[in-house]
Amino acid sequence: MVVIDHLGHGQSAIGHEGYRVVDYARATAGFLRKELADQTLTMMGHSLGAMVALSRPSVP
Repeated sequence: MVVIDHLGHGQSAIGHEGYRVVDYARATAGFLRKELADQTLTMMGHSLGAMVALSRPSVP
């Protein structure tokens, strides 16, 4: 199980931009490509995490 700490939440840095769902989805996609590229994934989320998980297939 992987739990992602989105920008500006939890212990991650607070940025000056990048707070749209698509920005979180792009950051998540980058993390997944880098860390878990060769694995089959099932994404789940609640609230913002669910919006990110649902938008992930459309993010390059």
